[in-house]
Amino acid sequence: MLKLESPQEALTNGLTAFRDFYSRDPVWAVELHHFQLLLAGDLVGREERDIDSGGYVVHTLTASLWCLVRTGNYEECVLKAVNLGEDTDTTSCVVGGLAGFYYGLEGIPSRWREAMARKQEVNDLFARFVALVTR
Repeated sequence: MLKLESPQEALTNGLTAFRDFYSRDPVWAVELHHFQLLLAGDLVGREERDIDSGGYVVHTLTASLWCLVRTGNYEECVLKAVNLGEDTDTTSCVVGGLAGFYYGLEGIPSRWREAMARKQEVNDLFARFVALVTR
């Protein structure tokens, strides 16, 4: 679990670093307009109708971050992503990963963890991954 900052604080700090880094290079600065909803600084106050959850990567990122900063637990966060409609599997997958980092394994409802398809295979794969990166 990574609770060093709230999701809102992490978003604000991350977007500041993003803006600073990309605005320094003219090649990348021309791309900043694609991120205007994120960079406006008011994502947490945006209404659902302002959030596009289509498959475009910037929309997926924006929708995922919006769900994370607008909710208070893992289940609520992922369900909000699913209920946005459109490309729900992509958005809920991204936000599920982000919320998993923030809330930790214990934040994921046990009924969801127990119902996971191919649970043992996933657990074995994760154990192999952990062993590889902790060498």
